Amino acid sequence: MANVHLDSNSLDCAVFCLSLMGTNTPDFIKEAWRCLKPSGTLMIAEVISRMSEKGKLKDGPFIEGIERQGFKLIRRKILSKMFIMLDFRRMNDASQKLPATGQRAKRKKKRKSSHKTKDVEQRKQDPILAPCLYKKR
Repeated sequence: MANVHLDSNSLDCAVFCLSLMGTNTPDFIKEAWRCLKPSGTLMIAEVISRMSEKGKLKDGPFIEGIERQGFKLIRRKILSKMFIMLDFRRMNDASQKLPATGQRAKRKKKRKSSHKTKDVEQRKQDPILAPCLYKKR
């Protein structure tokens, strides 16, 4: 999902339904931004427990992380005690330059060591979800 074979600005809507389980979630979001048309909609349906701490919903950091990727929250709806739905609008800011993703990132030259600190700080701001833990039944 970090490098889909779709043209840029070709989708009206992108949906992530319980699919942000990889360790490179920011790459998925950046790829959705690339594929969505300006003002396109990104819909994320996720398990509440992945955005919770000590049993309390803490979706603010995740929402802020998505918004830093070029989106604006337009709707937040708790569907049940287990699921949350977040709808975002792709911002149409031509001056905004998002980091490259997937294969495009691999083709770019490696960054100098002076940029490593900046990369670490950026990763701290990326949208993060708790890992998916499944109970044995």
